Amino acid sequence: MQAAYQVLIDAAIILYFIPFLYMFLAVIKLAKRKDRQENEHAVLIPGGKLGLWLSGGLGFVVVLIGIFVSLVPPGTLPTSWDLS
Repeated sequence: MQAAYQVLIDAAIILYFIPFLYMFLAVIKLAKRKDRQENEHAVLIPGGKLGLWLSGGLGFVVVLIGIFVSLVPPGTLPTSWDLS
């Protein structure tokens, strides 16, 4: 029963993190728009292009690592062949 609960939690974590991957990629893509500097409602990331690539790329990598870590089962989780 605990294994099924752990699988559901891991699936929820992955589903929760997927939109963040799109968000960090969108930050990098939207920074290339021509009206970015003239738009008064645009939120600019400090550091220019380097700060933008650093924050977008680092955020993407951290979320991707979080997804991969959630795929690793904990060591204390009993499997079906350990229940004897």
